[in-house]
Amino acid sequence: MSCFDLHAAEGSYWEQRREPVEKLPTLQDLLACCNVDAFVRVVLDEHAARLCAPCDDDSPKRRRKKERRLARTLDSMKRMPIKRKGGRDRVLLPREFFIPHEQTGLIERRVGVWLMRRADVPLARAALRAHPAEPVEQSVSLPEHSLALAPWEDALSSRVWLGGSWSLYERYLVLSSAFWEMTYFGFDRDCVAAAQARAKTKTPPEDSVFDGRLSATVSDLRLRRATEFGLIVPDRFDEARRACFAARVARLNRAADLDLCCRIVDLEEGRGS
Repeated sequence: MSCFDLHAAEGSYWEQRREPVEKLPTLQDLLACCNVDAFVRVVLDEHAARLCAPCDDDSPKRRRKKERRLARTLDSMKRMPIKRKGGRDRVLLPREFFIPHEQTGLIERRVGVWLMRRADVPLARAALRAHPAEPVEQSVSLPEHSLALAPWEDALSSRVWLGGSWSLYERYLVLSSAFWEMTYFGFDRDCVAAAQARAKTKTPPEDSVFDGRLSATVSDLRLRRATEFGLIVPDRFDEARRACFAARVARLNRAADLDLCCRIVDLEEGRGS
């Protein structure tokens, strides 16, 4: 299959698409089209740097070593035999979400990947129908499906839709998010398969989030644990600020999730907007 234009320029595949979901490009197709240097840079700067503890030896030599390892893993994914028909029930979509940082009062916007199964479409329609009657802070409930426990062959056969007003960098963010989830247990296929088999029999740790959304700072984690243990000294002035802050973030996430529901329904109905 020929490479797809990852940029939403006029006349691109993403602007013209009128094909059924089954004929969308697979994740493997799009990984094969990515600029390797740009892809690896996004993985390191947006995922590894955020979720991994800082290393004392962050020298250019060490970074080049990481870049080579990621490039080898990416190359192995491109070459891996897959069953294209097996991924027709799964579509990867961009997802926008917002992370609050209470200590600084900042709201961080992120773009990641969302794995949709065809069975999720009725739930998305139901969420859109219920939207006017629900409070603006009410979260939208859609089932989350992780790529971390999926065999690489299955994940790579998933279809991908990047249509919409996403920048080129954000499209790379979506694809790199999928890659990052797939490599949650490591960068070697056989080692990952063994770890996945063990993990399926266990409950994930409380702070494990496969889609990369958890990146709380140490102070955020301490605050949450102190709250759980009832050790926070009441401060009505601060409580009002926190409540307002949380409500604002909830509204932003609800709007982003409703937009995701719209794109899920549009994609199923062939509009692909």
